[in-house]
Amino acid sequence: FDGDVAVSIQTDLWSLGVLIFECLSGVLPFAKEEHDRNRIAYAIVNKTAPELSDVIEEVGAVSEGMVAFVQQALQKDLSQRFGTAAEMTAALDEMLTMSGDDAFGLFIS
Repeated sequence: FDGDVAVSIQTDLWSLGVLIFECLSGVLPFAKEEHDRNRIAYAIVNKTAPELSDVIEEVGAVSEGMVAFVQQALQKDLSQRFGTAAEMTAALDEMLTMSGDDAFGLFIS
């Protein structure tokens, strides 16, 4: 949406973050009630995605680790976002192998 921003692998990783957010919550992270492309584009550029735990109604449905993972994937600041697919994969693998309350969790009904 911004002509001064170069498209890179981080763009694809951000898109994957959007997809993961939608798969886990059932809603889009930006302008979830909108169908107008201009308003959606405005929201993507100017608004921060909500945390999964604020969108999913079931308490504890998604672990804190998954919330943090998705938030990092959706960062607008490239220095805060996953830099490579390998980095994103490693973060996901680490989260999946954790034990206890920090382990990946998702209630599926």
